[in-house]
Amino acid sequence: MPKPASKATVIIDGTTLLFTQPGNYTIEYLPSGNVKIKVDGGHSFVMKASEYAAITAFDFVEGATISGDVNVSGVTFSGADAGGSFEISHDLDELIETMISTHGVAYTMDHLSINGSLADTFKAVWDYLDDAYVGAGPSDAVLNERFVRLGVEYVEYLEAGGEPFTDVTAKFSADSNANGIPQREQSMHDNLLGNLNDAVIQGRFSDPVESELLALVPDEYGQRPVYEGNESQVGGPKHDAVRAFDYDHGWDRPDYLDRSYSANIDPLARDGAEMYYGDGNTIDDWNVVRHEGAGVELGLKVKHRGGDEYAEASIDADGVAHYEVLAGAQPGNPNRAEWNFDFAATDYSADDDFTYVVELDIDATDGVNYVTIHSTDDPHDTDTGDGSTFQNSFNVAFVDLDPGTAGTQHYGFGDAEFNVRISAYDAVSGSLVAVNEVVVHVGA
Repeated sequence: MPKPASKATVIIDGTTLLFTQPGNYTIEYLPSGNVKIKVDGGHSFVMKASEYAAITAFDFVEGATISGDVNVSGVTFSGADAGGSFEISHDLDELIETMISTHGVAYTMDHLSINGSLADTFKAVWDYLDDAYVGAGPSDAVLNERFVRLGVEYVEYLEAGGEPFTDVTAKFSADSNANGIPQREQSMHDNLLGNLNDAVIQGRFSDPVESELLALVPDEYGQRPVYEGNESQVGGPKHDAVRAFDYDHGWDRPDYLDRSYSANIDPLARDGAEMYYGDGNTIDDWNVVRHEGAGVELGLKVKHRGGDEYAEASIDADGVAHYEVLAGAQPGNPNRAEWNFDFAATDYSADDDFTYVVELDIDATDGVNYVTIHSTDDPHDTDTGDGSTFQNSFNVAFVDLDPGTAGTQHYGFGDAEFNVRISAYDAVSGSLVAVNEVVVHVGA
C-alpha cells in the first residue's frame, strides 16, 4: 500500500519516490539525516533516513518539476567492462530528466549534487544521457545537444583543476580476436571531449543550433580528435593526438606508454640504416618504451658484443624483459664481457624537452645497486631537441663494482644478474616522464 505524504504531495510507492503535484520541488537533507521534501512553499514531507535510503527511483507526474539545489548521496558507480556497461546504483533518470528538460544541462550541473561531488554528478548525468542515447540512436538531436552542453561543462570543470575521467571506462567491448586488446575501451573523458569536436558538431546539427554550440566550445577543444577507443585506433594517429593534447594540459592518462619488443628505433635516432654511435649498430630489435603524450622514446638492446642481439627470454607482467646472456669474456678480447647493452633516447615532441639518465645495477646478485653510467650532464650526450644524440653501446667491464673500496673492482665476467634502465625527465620541472628497464641474467 503506497504511503501518502501531507495532501499527497509525495508518495512512497515501494522503492519509488513519486512526486504527485505539479510545481517546483526542493529536497533538503537535514542534519539528523532525514530528508525534507517541499513543493513551492506548500506542505513539507519529512522522510526518515532509512526510508530515503531504500529509494532507488524517482518518478514525476506530468508537470511536476524540481528546482533549487538537489543533493543525492549513497550513489555508487561501476565502470564499463566485460560484465556490462557503465552504470550507477540508483535510478535517477526521472530526477535528472526533469531538471534538464526544465532548466537545461548547465543549471542541472550547478544545482544537482551526487555524493557532494561534482565528479560524481558528471558521471550520473552522463550515464543518464548515455542510456537514453543507446535507446534512441545516434540521430536524436536533443540528446546530441545535451551531450555537447555536458562536454562544455566538463571543460569548465577541467580548466578549474578537476581530475579528468581518464580512468573511468565508459564504453567497453571485450576482446573477440584473442590478441589481448579489447575491441573497444573508451574513457568517459574521451567520450565527453569527443562530442566537442568541430566536425562532429557540424555533422550532427544545422544552424542556428550548430553555430550556437560551436561558439560554446573553446577552439583547441574543437580541434581535439575523436578517439573512440576502438582496437583499430589503439596506438594510431588519433590515439597519439589525444595523448599529446592531454599531456600538454597536465592530465594523467593510464595509456600514455606504449611498449614494444624487437622493434625498430624511431627514425630521428637513426643515421640512415645504422645508429649514430658507430658502424654496424643496427636500428632493429630494440626493446622500446614510448611516452606518446610527452613525445619521447627510450630504447634498450642487449646483444653479443660486436654481434647480434639477444632475444627476450621472458617478460614480466609489468613489461620488464629478462635476457639470458653468456658468461665469460668476449672471444678474442679478455678485457670485455661477452655482452653489451645499447641505449637510445629520442625526443620527437614538438614542444617538450627532456634530460636522460642511464643506470646500471652494480650488485652482481639479485639485489639492486644502481650507479649512473651516462646522463645529459655529459657534454657529448646532449639532447638536441630534434632527435637525439643520447645513445651509445656499453660494456659492464668499464664499471667499478665496488666504488667504496680503493682501486677499481672489475667484474670477472662470471654468473651474475644486472638491471639496466634508462629514464627521461622533463627538462623544466625535473619530473620523471618514462622509464625503460631490463634484467640481464649472466650465465643462465
